[in-house]
Amino acid sequence: MGDIRVLPELITNQIAAGEVVERPVSVVKELMENALDAHATHIVVEVERGGRDLIRVSDNGDGMSRDNALLSIERYATSKIATTEDLFSIATLGFRGEALPSIASVSKMTITTREQAADYGTRLFLSGGKLMEVSEIGAPPGTVVEIKHLYFNTPVRRKFLKTVNTEMGHIADAFSAIAMGARGVGFSLIHNGRSVKEIDCDDPLISRVSTVLANDPDLRLHPVRFRDKNIEIRGYVSHPVHTRSSSQRIQIFVNGRMVTDRGIVSALVQAYRGRLMKGRFPLAALFFTIPFDGVDVNVHPAKLQVRFVNEKAVYHAVRESVIHALVSAEKSAVASRKCDRDVKSPVAEDALPGGGAEKKMDSASSQELPPCHDDIEVVEESGSGSVEKKIGTEFPHPSLFQWGSDSKGGACDNLNTPESFSHSESSLQKEGDGDENKDVNWDSKENEGVSSDRVSDGGVRTHAFIDDSSELLSVPHEFNTLREECRIVGQVMATYIIVEKDDGVELIDQHAAHERITYERLKKRSQSFKPPSQQMMVPHVLDFNFSQSVVFKKMIPGLCELGFEIEPFGEKAYAVKSVPAIIDSIDVTGLLHDMVDNLMDSGLADDEGELEKKVWLDACLILMACHHSVRANQALSFKEMEHLVRDLDLCENAFYCPHGRPIRVLWSSKDFQQMFKRIV
Repeated sequence: MGDIRVLPELITNQIAAGEVVERPVSVVKELMENALDAHATHIVVEVERGGRDLIRVSDNGDGMSRDNALLSIERYATSKIATTEDLFSIATLGFRGEALPSIASVSKMTITTREQAADYGTRLFLSGGKLMEVSEIGAPPGTVVEIKHLYFNTPVRRKFLKTVNTEMGHIADAFSAIAMGARGVGFSLIHNGRSVKEIDCDDPLISRVSTVLANDPDLRLHPVRFRDKNIEIRGYVSHPVHTRSSSQRIQIFVNGRMVTDRGIVSALVQAYRGRLMKGRFPLAALFFTIPFDGVDVNVHPAKLQVRFVNEKAVYHAVRESVIHALVSAEKSAVASRKCDRDVKSPVAEDALPGGGAEKKMDSASSQELPPCHDDIEVVEESGSGSVEKKIGTEFPHPSLFQWGSDSKGGACDNLNTPESFSHSESSLQKEGDGDENKDVNWDSKENEGVSSDRVSDGGVRTHAFIDDSSELLSVPHEFNTLREECRIVGQVMATYIIVEKDDGVELIDQHAAHERITYERLKKRSQSFKPPSQQMMVPHVLDFNFSQSVVFKKMIPGLCELGFEIEPFGEKAYAVKSVPAIIDSIDVTGLLHDMVDNLMDSGLADDEGELEKKVWLDACLILMACHHSVRANQALSFKEMEHLVRDLDLCENAFYCPHGRPIRVLWSSKDFQQMFKRIV
């Protein structure tokens, strides 16, 4: 073991900077929080080359005197705490006095500041943490912190930075999230001299939330409000039809501080139980107001996590307030439909749960959240951790709503039935679905042979195309019919097909089976020729945030090979004009958003920002197959089951779905004999 030595100040500063300044977005976050602590009403963030060359944050806040400006660059110098008690009752976003000296140690920093009542300002220039110049200067009230050449003296750290667009995407996301939680403050984000985002100080909360969460004009948000003596929650959660494949779009603020908390996310998802399929997450923005001594914010180097004195109470409040918001919205939808029936008028499209129900709140109504309901009765179910709110009258039967999922379903199971798999006469019918005479036709698009001009529910003009399964999968013609040694016995739980075979009984997961069939057909087509497309009557417009738009732009050439036709529709928006003919009946917008989210979560964009085309295209095919496949809890006729089993036997891999879940389980005759003790 070598000699122990005290490290010089330069090295200790750079070690500390490694914790505080992880990447350019860390600088932006710290400087924006300092501006908010200084009571600024307008903050401008200017960035060049993703923060590599320049980060400048300007505010019109309180400003600093010369003496305070000099103290601000000293480590552990702060105006925000003075005693040990203050450390456990923090009311500001910053408190450690580490940010400015840590940033200064790995950059060239200029601070220009002036107090509101002062006649002149102060300018400081630092290079690598060393103070090089102090001068008086004419300046507007407030503070401007300019960071140039980040990591200029630590080239090893600089080489770990991602591409300009990737780093700028992180900055844009953090900027939007912080701006969403700072009501009454205006924000501007500029990159390479171009305006990226403008948020007016008068923008209502619903406007900020909807823009940050999805920027989708059809996004439906339900207000959330909860208050007791120690906890207040305000915010919005999405209608169950608006989901994402990850929790990235769940924004949590505690006393104005943006944080992450697995417990809150878990409580939020629990509130959607019965409305959300497994593996999906709602969109949400929740703002917590908790006594300062009830939260410990000094538990994470980047202050991204907090601890609650009574975390169970917080999680319970989240679950109950979100349940109340969802139930209230559902009851309103039911009442609206009942009113329409009473007056014998046609059902309006926006009254349907799966359609445009509960039109997005206008600016007048959205600013006022509904009053708290203190008369909520919580009923604990015996033997279960679930809770049910009884508000007023009894909650309607779940069959009245199309959203939701079966808790037994797989990660990709969904109750929204594709048009091409509507129920037949022999199938179980949903009351009033109007599909009594439609048969599920597995090969409807494949056997027509000519283009048809029917228009699907999604405003898509469908062009049928020839698709012979035996030709695509290179199998003998005699296997186009169900093998004689197999006999369809029936369907159980509207999810599993029972097949009797010569050597036993087989149970087949219908969703996993159809997912495998669709995946192999899509993959075969994409390898052989460009799949047929169908033009959309009305193009779908996709709005992304900065980082999502960067990834999606690189995906477009590959998506076009799959049969999509996509064109730019603004700086961060794209118009989908055509889609692969096989997926005409699915939610195209949701599919493409899921593709982008999955790719970002899996890290398939490398350091140079080039997507591994073969890998991500396969991931896209899997997602397309999942969205298009028949679902669990969907009753099928014997003819439909025969078609499904036949096509499954034609697959190259007929035992596992593309996600790796088993498709079929076989019990042999010997297994049955052993179970019933006929043999030992």
